[in-house]
Amino acid sequence: HQDDDDDDNNASLSVHTESGKVYDAQYVVAANGSSSASHLLLRQETRMLGNPDMQHLVNIYFQINCPQLQTTLPHGMLHFCYNSKVVAALVRHNLQDWVMQVPFFPPHQSIDTCFTPSKVLSMIQTCLFGTTTNHHNNNATSSAQKNNDIHIVSIRPWKMSATVA
Repeated sequence: HQDDDDDDNNASLSVHTESGKVYDAQYVVAANGSSSASHLLLRQETRMLGNPDMQHLVNIYFQINCPQLQTTLPHGMLHFCYNSKVVAALVRHNLQDWVMQVPFFPPHQSIDTCFTPSKVLSMIQTCLFGTTTNHHNNNATSSAQKNNDIHIVSIRPWKMSATVA
């Protein structure tokens, strides 16, 4: 609720909470995210500035059960894969949970054809066990491939943007 105060030319804003509390202020800073209801309401009235399509990525969340990786991969949370088959950033959240981000380029690529589960599995195996750009143990490769120890949880598109109101 917004009121104009004619006496001192200062606008005031009243924020009413669900518990019935009322806060009066001249300014309110809403830091509740770009998908929040307040941002979506304001977006209709405010022109956003910046680049809404900086980069398109595919987020691949997968789980792996391969104890050999603990001895063959360098310790750390971030891993990068650069080779002729795949370019990706991998985030190891713990020993089993990983997220791989792969750039993709619509309209030249589509999620449905370029990121099928079998193609994504091949990308994961190339990044974690490939021999062209890393020096991982081939015993870990055969163990993970034979035992089907890689479980793809989700494959989702994500768009990086940088906009401000």
